[in-house]
Amino acid sequence: MKKRMLFICSKAPYPMHTGGQIRTYQMMTLLEKYFELDIVYVDRKYSSTTLNELEKHARNVFCFEISFIQHLLYAMRSAFNSRPLQVNYFYSKKVARKIKSITCDYDAVFCNNIRTAEYVISEQSVKKYIDFVDAISMNYLKAQNHSKGFQKLIYKIDYKRSFLYEQKILDIFDSFIIISDVDKKYLLSQNENKSNSKSIHVVGNWVEFDEDTRMSQNVDDCIVFVGKMNYEPNIVAVDNFVKNVFPQIIIQRPNTKLYIVGADPVKKIILLGNGRNIIVTGFVEDVDVYYSKSTVVIAPMLTGAGIQNKIIQAMSLGCSVVTTIIGAEGLNNITNQIAVVNGNIELRNKVLELLSNKEVRIEMGNSAREYVKSNLTFSAIEKQFNEFIEDITI
Repeated sequence: MKKRMLFICSKAPYPMHTGGQIRTYQMMTLLEKYFELDIVYVDRKYSSTTLNELEKHARNVFCFEISFIQHLLYAMRSAFNSRPLQVNYFYSKKVARKIKSITCDYDAVFCNNIRTAEYVISEQSVKKYIDFVDAISMNYLKAQNHSKGFQKLIYKIDYKRSFLYEQKILDIFDSFIIISDVDKKYLLSQNENKSNSKSIHVVGNWVEFDEDTRMSQNVDDCIVFVGKMNYEPNIVAVDNFVKNVFPQIIIQRPNTKLYIVGADPVKKIILLGNGRNIIVTGFVEDVDVYYSKSTVVIAPMLTGAGIQNKIIQAMSLGCSVVTTIIGAEGLNNITNQIAVVNGNIELRNKVLELLSNKEVRIEMGNSAREYVKSNLTFSAIEKQFNEFIEDITI
């Protein structure tokens, strides 16, 4: 008989438009093989479609509606406590009361990220597991170098808070999942309790892989960036590329087009579009349409942490991908499967090289697909997850 687990997520995983939603869905899918799940989730507005989808994975689903204004009011509590801003933003006393009232009915609780850890951080009666996803404090530390004014101040303050909160979780929770070795090493390097090293399990994201589906190498000069465009690391990456790299590419290859593909573009991103050679699409139903347009897919990340879903999805389709050292951090043993550059000059040169050389693009795309097939399919990630299951005791 399966043990019972309460799965707490800070946002509904459906529809899966963001990396966070993909991650939550994948953890939920893996856990339900071993546990009888009940799910607690928060959303801005109740959706019967979302509820119906979640009920396929769980016996009971508890949904709480919290408006944007309520979230902002919650965030204001940061002036009166030491929790990270995003923990306060997502922490609801109403949700906390519900969780507290039912925790005793479960053998274990699983938190989908540090935003939900506060609900059970003081709970003594149940085993507590968490998916860090990535090292938030490391992400914020990097972000400080690419922000200004008030935003830079927020990152500086929340870096310290997130750092201390992550270490608190490491000391209190029973076992942990994280998305990459880079993030794991960072957390452990900051933690005095080195005994936690055996309890932090690296579990990546899988990507759908079809032997018969791959994108043809487009001969037109078309560069594609895919990502949610109100996410700060994506904003920073695209803004830098458009202002400091793309103009130099246009000088040498004037017919090149750049597609910025992703939901919720902020005003700063919308203004980058000119309708001629820079097109900001906003939300699209099927990003594969744009991968099929691409000659080169870029992920020129300057901040952020963990595995970039945009990269592994493009790799699975045989696209030619150019990213930065930060963008490739979560991918182990990468050689020629993607191009990893350091700085804007290398970024420009590599994109120009790939635009002009179809043979190199084909070879890179084939290598990328083989890497995904060996390392990032469901079966490969399930093996990583099984190590976590074998380690936990309930």
